[in-house]
Amino acid sequence: MSEQKKNSRFLTFLRKRKWLILGLAGLAVVVAIIMAMTSGGEEELSQTPTAVVTRGPMLISVTEGGDLESERRKIISNELSWPVIIREVVEEGTVVKEGQTIIEFECKELLDAIVEEELQTTTAKNSFEQATQNFELKKEEMDNKVLQAQRSLEEAEEDQNRYIKHEYPILNFEKDSAVKSAEEDLAIAKNSLESKQNINQKMKEDSPYSAAEIRADQLKVQRLENTLRKSELEKKKLDLYDHKRKLRDLEAAVSDAKLALKRAKLEAQGQLLISEADVMAKKRTLDMRNKKLEELREDEKKLIVKAEQEGLVVYDTGNRRNTEIVIAKGEKINPRQQLLMIPDMSTIQIKTKVYEAVISKVKPDMEAFIRLDIAPNKPIKGKVKKVAVLPNTQNRWLNPDLKIFDVVVTFDETPTDLKPGMTCQVELIIDRLPDAVQIPIASIFTLEDKIVCYRAGSNKPVEIKIGGMNDTQAQVVSGLAEGDEVLLVKPGSQSAKENGEPNGDKTSTNGGPGV
Repeated sequence: MSEQKKNSRFLTFLRKRKWLILGLAGLAVVVAIIMAMTSGGEEELSQTPTAVVTRGPMLISVTEGGDLESERRKIISNELSWPVIIREVVEEGTVVKEGQTIIEFECKELLDAIVEEELQTTTAKNSFEQATQNFELKKEEMDNKVLQAQRSLEEAEEDQNRYIKHEYPILNFEKDSAVKSAEEDLAIAKNSLESKQNINQKMKEDSPYSAAEIRADQLKVQRLENTLRKSELEKKKLDLYDHKRKLRDLEAAVSDAKLALKRAKLEAQGQLLISEADVMAKKRTLDMRNKKLEELREDEKKLIVKAEQEGLVVYDTGNRRNTEIVIAKGEKINPRQQLLMIPDMSTIQIKTKVYEAVISKVKPDMEAFIRLDIAPNKPIKGKVKKVAVLPNTQNRWLNPDLKIFDVVVTFDETPTDLKPGMTCQVELIIDRLPDAVQIPIASIFTLEDKIVCYRAGSNKPVEIKIGGMNDTQAQVVSGLAEGDEVLLVKPGSQSAKENGEPNGDKTSTNGGPGV
């Protein structure tokens, strides 16, 4: 790091501690005046105060203000979607045990919503059960309809097979038999007629058969010829028309039965899909109602808030500027409004802020001393737990160039009487130098971007190099030796005000590299 940059950081460091430096310088002036008065006036009151360069052990540290906070805390708020009324609430500052009731709410809107949702859930349940029953009935109905169509197809195929294998052969046999019987009967009748006619011709005078009998046989032959002709026509009709038509009708019946079966299956599938969709819709409605009712009942449980662990009850609305919120019995609280905070007292820690000039020196597990404002003379040992990676952006708009990093410090042994929000001073121990040349910070000045001291007597600036420092002392790496005497006030600036402000000649008391 360049000397100019180190000087700039030192300048920033001392500006932040200007009043401390002014106080030290003022104290030095008072000491000088007292010494002058006790010496009987041997020295004038206007003599510039000085300090002697010493050598010895030196503690390199940085001290910053901090606030106590709990690492873990339980936030109590109105977690409902409705405004509530506080029925009971424990007093602020009460230490509650695990399971103890902290706050009770009442909410008429929630209870009414639960009753309404119970009715809606019952209705949805009945609708679902009815839809389920209808689905089962529809399934049986469609199964029966498909079964009937299946049976119709089987009967049509049976009719077709019965006709082809049995009825038609029988019918064909009957027609053939009828033709043969007619032919035989006709042949017999013709033979009988011819016999009678031959006998009558031979016996002309004594004909045994009368003309009437001969005529009767002739008519019989004609009838038998007609019967034969009819049987032959019926046989031909069977072969040419009736049989073929019957086959077509039976085949059409089978095709119609197959189509009816397919239609029945498709209709059954469609009807079942509709019924199943209705069941699923009713089921989703019931599930939605049950979920909503469960959420409402879970919200009902939130009307009573119990402590999850032992802790201190702190009234905290989450917004210090909003003073309209009153945490008391009978008060109305809006949804999601924060009310209480219960810090885990076993996780008390200190949150402090460290300037950019020294943040590179601060590491986790670094030794620290905590001085509570309620007991500043009783330092408590601790250590650095966490160092922020990025600077804190809160209030950055006030001074964009000022970079401050959050640092968390924990106690080695946590006192029992601590409360969140307490303030303290945290001294971070950067290093312990066993043998260091050191001077008061009040004796360090900057002159044209140089770090200087003024030797007593000559009042001439001496350029020095600064190492580590704490709130009161700075380590001198070069430029001064043990026993040298330096001025605590810049020559020509006898007042405390002048000690802390520039003279207009680019000379200032504000400078240095930090720790």
